[in-house]
Amino acid sequence: RTLFRLMDNDGAGSIDKKEILFLDKWQPPPYLLAEADMGARERLFKALLARHNDNSLMAWRRSLDKDSSMRVSYEEFVIQCQALLRSGMREASPPCGIPAMYAAIDQARSGWFTFKDWDSQMHSWLLACVKYCRTECGSCTKFLQRCIAECNADIKNDSGVDFKTFSKSLNKAGLAPSQRLAVFEGLQACTKRRQSDGGRLTSGDIIFLQTWDPDQEKRDINMWESLLQNNPIETKEEDGSVLWTWRAAPIRPGAVEFCDELRGQ
Repeated sequence: RTLFRLMDNDGAGSIDKKEILFLDKWQPPPYLLAEADMGARERLFKALLARHNDNSLMAWRRSLDKDSSMRVSYEEFVIQCQALLRSGMREASPPCGIPAMYAAIDQARSGWFTFKDWDSQMHSWLLACVKYCRTECGSCTKFLQRCIAECNADIKNDSGVDFKTFSKSLNKAGLAPSQRLAVFEGLQACTKRRQSDGGRLTSGDIIFLQTWDPDQEKRDINMWESLLQNNPIETKEEDGSVLWTWRAAPIRPGAVEFCDELRGQ
């Protein structure tokens, strides 16, 4: 029913040949046709943990999310898997193929996946940390600057904060010491040598968190889940246009716009 409505471009209640001609031109990305291989996904996850001190946030930042956008597209994933294979990680090129491994991570087949899709537990720790910092100081950067000031470090030169000070400042964030250490270590910039609790966290390390919007991320995820559950709501605007919503959240990008884009190819 949903597919019919999306193809019925003029809203006439029927589909003609012109409305489906775009399907002959459409070349769906490989992950839409692949059968998800959870085993391949798990083997890659474990291989990256082994390379990055058993820290999934570090693995995410240093091997997958190279642009620190907090989401990885299919195209990015393919590029990073190819790089991992060249570095000797065979798990990055499984017999089932990269698309099947990708589909096991991006189960909504949206074309991108988030850190929560990669490791929901570590994501919850990072989220708790970020929310606490923003509640206390307005942003993670300001929170870190307060930590730096507390340990009498040089704020102007961004000399950073050690783990002891960082952990103490997060006492009321609801995280265990081991969880704070995992976040502290994972947030270290990709260009730094791994130092665990012996390193220092600087404003430059966490600048990417300034643009991370977990709430919008959650709305996007809910939209795709609603789409998969086939629960659309169609409403007419005053100008006669059709607005498609899923659980009262507009599609981003809209399914109608998506089909229009394909028709224009």
